[in-house]
Amino acid sequence: TWETLMGQVKRRLLESGYGYVGHAYVGHAVGMSPEPTREAIAKAAQMAGVARIHVVPLLMAVNRLQSGPIAAACAQAHLEEEAEIMYAGDAILPDAGLAAHVAVCALETLGLFPSGERGILA
Repeated sequence: TWETLMGQVKRRLLESGYGYVGHAYVGHAVGMSPEPTREAIAKAAQMAGVARIHVVPLLMAVNRLQSGPIAAACAQAHLEEEAEIMYAGDAILPDAGLAAHVAVCALETLGLFPSGERGILA
C-alpha cells in the first residue's frame, strides 16, 4: 500500500541522517489543493534545527501537479518560512512494486485478473 511505501521511504531517509520526514497528499485526493503540501512544509519548518526543506514529489510522471499545487505550496512557503525550500518539479517512482500495482489495478478495471502470485499476471 501507499502508506507502507511512505513508511519505508521515511525510515530510509531517517537512517540516512535526515532530521525529519513528512508527507502530504496531492492531486485529486485533496481536490488539487496546495494546502496539504503547504501544511507539511510548515510542519517541517517548525522542527528544531531545520534550515533546509527538500520537497520531493513521489509521483509516477511529471504532470500538472508539479507545476500547479506543489509549486504553489513551495512558493507560498518560500515567502512565509525562514527555512530554505528546495524543490525541482520532477517526479520519481520509488518502488517498482508500485508500477506493478498500478498495472494490476488497470487490468482488474478492464476485467482481466491477476494470478494469486505477486508479480505474475494471468
